[in-house]
Amino acid sequence: MIVYDIHLIMDATEDSTTFPEDLQAELQTLLSEWPSFPAIGTKENLGRKVIHARVQHPALTEEVLLTLFTQFSLNWEVLGIREAYSPYSLVKQVDKATILPYINDIIEVDPVTGVITTTPVDITDTIYLPLYAGTDSIVL
Repeated sequence: MIVYDIHLIMDATEDSTTFPEDLQAELQTLLSEWPSFPAIGTKENLGRKVIHARVQHPALTEEVLLTLFTQFSLNWEVLGIREAYSPYSLVKQVDKATILPYINDIIEVDPVTGVITTTPVDITDTIYLPLYAGTDSIVL
């Protein structure tokens, strides 16, 4: 089995504790770690959120995940798939333009005036998606 880090977009109200029992059983077969919160450094956008999960599978692809989502009538999107311990082994690269609306704004404090400025992240900014301990962040 290979360990993968995946990023998904799902409805903001969905939480792993409220998944149907059949779906929870299917996810348990993947020996998955499912957070019940948005991915670190992200925010909700239009009622959707990004989550990061870690799963084990012999050869995970986007098609495998989409088949599972279809089976349970889920409107989730696969944002990215990467082997967890091989950061250069991408199955599906996270699309920077797709994730931008979900990334927290940049907050800066002027050291002299103390004025706080909030700026949305844009396509020219470097984005770091933190993963579980022991693995490198995804850099976009």
